[in-house]
Amino acid sequence: MKIQDEIGLSDPRVEFQYIDKKVTGIFKTPFSEVHSLNYAARLSQAEFIGRLDQDTMIGKRFLTWFFEKDLCNPKCFYFSKRTDLKPGVLSFQGDSTPNAPLSFEPWKCAVGIFLVPKFFWHQSTGYDERNIYFNHMEHEFIFRLKKKIDLVDLSAALNYDFYHLNHNREVENRIYNERLGEKQLTALKYVANDPRTWGLASFV
Repeated sequence: MKIQDEIGLSDPRVEFQYIDKKVTGIFKTPFSEVHSLNYAARLSQAEFIGRLDQDTMIGKRFLTWFFEKDLCNPKCFYFSKRTDLKPGVLSFQGDSTPNAPLSFEPWKCAVGIFLVPKFFWHQSTGYDERNIYFNHMEHEFIFRLKKKIDLVDLSAALNYDFYHLNHNREVENRIYNERLGEKQLTALKYVANDPRTWGLASFV
């Protein structure tokens, strides 16, 4: 069953992309998030590329900021921390708690949204495709992008307007990407992957 059939969404502005299992089976993980995200980013025709988790709802403040006020600067990239909904709450208007304090630097926090101009996503070749496991893939990307453009934290302006559904987070034998320290992150090269092959360009 395809996900587009499950959710019943039909809109000319929404396009679902599927990658053959012969390709996904090459990576030593059940799901390589970095390859999937880079693949979608490589195909994108939009000026900005936004990344959020599939279990996160978007609030009205962000939609107004992005679509009506059109405040995105193509020389900046954006991050918002998220709000965690309480168990059993299925509406973004329900009971919730911010996931991290405003004072925390974005690279240390769970993602509400990560919003990057397509030009700089492509120029940097996106997420480091060695990070095929769980968590920490935004950390290195943020530090690489900061070499070229400014980071804007939207958390305060939008009041954490991204809402993460509560769910069981225990996964047996989960493998995590290496969590680098700030000194290591600062030393990273701006371009992470082979510009000829990033985003599954060798396969699709």
